Amino acid sequence: MNSYLRKTLVMLPALPILGTGASFFLIAGQGTDPFTSFQQGISLRTGLSVGTASLLMNILILVFFFFYKRKLIGLGAIICTFGIGPCIDLSSSILHQLFPGPQPPYMIVLFMVAGLIFKVVGLSYYLPVGAGIQPLDMVATELGHLVKKSYGVGLTIFYLILLLGAFLL
Repeated sequence: MNSYLRKTLVMLPALPILGTGASFFLIAGQGTDPFTSFQQGISLRTGLSVGTASLLMNILILVFFFFYKRKLIGLGAIICTFGIGPCIDLSSSILHQLFPGPQPPYMIVLFMVAGLIFKVVGLSYYLPVGAGIQPLDMVATELGHLVKKSYGVGLTIFYLILLLGAFLL
């Protein structure tokens, strides 16, 4: 129990950092990672926020893996499922208040660089904790196993599916 508590406390700062990274990409308006792009598509079609779409997608993946391969669900999956979406919404709200309206091109580039830095720092904070994988990685891992290839191949397949879905939305 003490180990779980320690991992949780170490992992929690990664969520707002990752959410802020996604929000910087969203405010730049030049594209995001395929998972966030798919969530943007859901957001545009339903009127839900990107963070709420993220929360719902992660819950669906978590529920699927609860029945399909429960051993992949760890503390990290649960924390990411319920934490990333609200962090995206909160940081997006703050960034839109700080930087209202259209931005000049140099600011868009700065937003993209900031988004990349935040994402890298957030992942470097989250991954070494070893608290389990986030829902996106569960899908990528399983797709890799299904085609008898690596996680990277599974992630590429999942990203292609998400990109197609994002374009359709």
